[in-house]
Amino acid sequence: KKKDQSKNVNNNLQKKTSNNVNDNSTVRTRHIALRFSYDGANFTGLAQNIGAENDASVERALFEALIKAKLIQSRDTCGYSRCGRTDRGVSAAGQVVAMHLKSAFPLDATWNDEDDDEGHQNNP
Repeated sequence: KKKDQSKNVNNNLQKKTSNNVNDNSTVRTRHIALRFSYDGANFTGLAQNIGAENDASVERALFEALIKAKLIQSRDTCGYSRCGRTDRGVSAAGQVVAMHLKSAFPLDATWNDEDDDEGHQNNP
């Protein structure tokens, strides 16, 4: 089972070149599913109204935070997908979106039989 998990992790880790003008290094990304909840009282819904100046969507707030934290370059470059949507004022519990985010795993990280479940080297 552990080998299957390791293979899965390696398949989900990818090397990508950053498009950030201030960062010309190569970074590792991970394809993740992000599950979150929100109170929709102050939002126009989940789906972003691209191009609308007064857009108060959950997606707009989410992407502004991810870009500010430098976890993604843009919505267009992160492979974003969602599995649902809500209308104005509607809250959600367990909303799921998927995307590629910058990872804290070093570029040379490997998962092998000598690593524990958290990727730390086991010393016999």
